[in-house]
Amino acid sequence: MKKILIIAFVVMICTVLSACKFVTDRGDELPQTAPPQTDPVQTEPPATEPVTETTTTAPAVKYREFDKKLSDMSDSSAYFMDLPQFMNEEQGTAFANAHYLVAQSLFESSMGLTAENGRVDLLLNGDIPVQFMRTGVDYYSFDRYVRSVFTDDLAEGLFLGDYTYRNIDGELVLAESARGSNIFYIGRTFELVSSDDNELKFKVIGYYSQIGVLTEEEFNELPPEEREWTEEFDITIVNTADGWKVSQFNFWL
Repeated sequence: MKKILIIAFVVMICTVLSACKFVTDRGDELPQTAPPQTDPVQTEPPATEPVTETTTTAPAVKYREFDKKLSDMSDSSAYFMDLPQFMNEEQGTAFANAHYLVAQSLFESSMGLTAENGRVDLLLNGDIPVQFMRTGVDYYSFDRYVRSVFTDDLAEGLFLGDYTYRNIDGELVLAESARGSNIFYIGRTFELVSSDDNELKFKVIGYYSQIGVLTEEEFNELPPEEREWTEEFDITIVNTADGWKVSQFNFWL
């Protein structure tokens, strides 16, 4: 009996071992072993140069050069003037240009220019609003031209220090404040005072009359000294390192 039990046990063991071999040979019945877990490798992006924002500055506005030929009054009889014979060519040029600039400022403060870029309201004496024309002309070219005609002191006194002409961001802006010419003026002559290599002094003798301003009856009622009269205006032109320039100018018109 014991022998039978032993034989049965041996058979059972062999059966179990055969089953294990069968499953091992198939392979798909065995549990899959997961690969070992590893931390993901952190890959840093390649280093790059910092991006710098570039700001393109718009070029400065280019205004046109000031030129006295811009004036539409340059051919007017008020500007035409035969020069006195005691002047040389350089002195005559300085005097003619001075006459032109002062006449323009008095008769037509716009210098013959227009409000090319519109108009702007600016304060006069800090509290009086005045409308100025934006001329589209380069202020510094105007400054250079005025200083080429007058000595610095006179240029600044007549024009560059005058509220009528201003520099706004490099543009010449000006107030239209012309007074017109002297309605009594009828003519003039020149009288030399002194002349040498460094300085020319002379007078402009202006002639004035009520004729044409008053009626004949009103004119005849006036005393003789009030009907017609003369006035003297001193002019000085000096020889500087930059040529002849006007240093004193009194206008007769």
